[in-house]
Amino acid sequence: MRRDLPELAKSLDWIGLNYYTRWMVDAAGRKPHMARPGAAVTDLDWEVYPEGIGLAARRAARTGVPVLVTEHGFADAADRLRPRALVESLATLGREIESGTPVLGYLHWSLMDNFEWAEGWRARFGLYRMDPQRDPEGRERTRSADVYSRIVRANAIAPEVAAEVGAAV
Repeated sequence: MRRDLPELAKSLDWIGLNYYTRWMVDAAGRKPHMARPGAAVTDLDWEVYPEGIGLAARRAARTGVPVLVTEHGFADAADRLRPRALVESLATLGREIESGTPVLGYLHWSLMDNFEWAEGWRARFGLYRMDPQRDPEGRERTRSADVYSRIVRANAIAPEVAAEVGAAV
């Protein structure tokens, strides 16, 4: 159900956006399935839908204040789909910024694997793998961490980065 809150327009300096996936629901609001048939899904069976972050940012900006992406990431313990999904999501967000959506910044969830309240250690969102049974030196940098650091350093997605992960940007 779409609901705008015009009373927020003058009460906020910015609005925070947490975006992970889209939910497929029926007319009664029930979740009949989590993803399109054949879509890539995370370890939590959430659809990887990079276009959604741009749509969500545009919708959040209708409040009349800038948007700060406060959480966005993928539960992907093997780091097999996160590099591409991250690049495609950031490319989508970049296009939204170019079209005029006021986005202040982006915070990836998360730097390291962490204990998720609903999922425990099963949901591995971290750019660094972390084994809760090992000491802090047990952190392992993922390919996604390398990809993200290259994007951040350049403040852009270089064509070779997109090509390396098979991203359509």
